[in-house]
Amino acid sequence: RQSEFNPETTLSEDECKEAIAFMSHSSDEDAIKKKMKLTFDYRRNMVLDPMQSSDILTVFPRFKDIKGLVKCL
Repeated sequence: RQSEFNPETTLSEDECKEAIAFMSHSSDEDAIKKKMKLTFDYRRNMVLDPMQSSDILTVFPRFKDIKGLVKCL
């Protein structure tokens, strides 16, 4: 199944790590949502990798405390 979401920019691995570090320490929800969009491909690859998929909430803990990051249709 192909994803319907296409982020406007694809980040390098280093840029993704910087964005992840930023999200861990920021309380700016709008900035976090933007960084989440930018790290979409990185997260998708994590989810598809059986060795990394169970770590998604450890690497991206903001899914647990910011409303609207996960929307159920």
